[in-house]
Amino acid sequence: MKIGEKKSNRKINKRSESEEIAVLVGNSIMTAYFLVMMVLFPFYIKGGYQEIGNVKYYFFRNTSLAVAGMMLIIIGSRFFLQKERSSLIAYYKSLSVTDWFMYGFFISLLLSYLLTDFRKEAFWGAHGWYMGFVSQLLFILLYFFFSRYFKWNDKLLYLPLLASGCVFVLGILNRYSIYPLTI
Repeated sequence: MKIGEKKSNRKINKRSESEEIAVLVGNSIMTAYFLVMMVLFPFYIKGGYQEIGNVKYYFFRNTSLAVAGMMLIIIGSRFFLQKERSSLIAYYKSLSVTDWFMYGFFISLLLSYLLTDFRKEAFWGAHGWYMGFVSQLLFILLYFFFSRYFKWNDKLLYLPLLASGCVFVLGILNRYSIYPLTI
């Protein structure tokens, strides 16, 4: 072992070709989601500034639910395509500290939702905020999807930076009553 290398507790998984395809498809879905949320989402406006919070939330929610559905299908197919199944104990040993905290957050989220007297509001979140059970659960799922399937590529950084720069320029222009885009 070289200096600075970490010894992994994970058993090296021999993946089948179909399992590799599932991982590749999962990475493609997460890369597309990353680009949609980092490049298109900042420009998504419908109905002007009055409804921007609601419109952006529905865009996030619907896009994230679609991605979560696709990723759960990928995860399910990987589970059934596995040649060897590792034990539950091996799975728990392979979890990072962050993974454990996310599971703890999920348990507290579930308890909070189950023990509230205001289930409808807790499920979706207060009107205008929408940070209820659904949003929080999506954040947890997206963490696990990104940490397991998304492979970072340095070239992915350029488009979000360009989009961010454009949004800043539009904001500055709007401050001076210059509206290059109709809202």
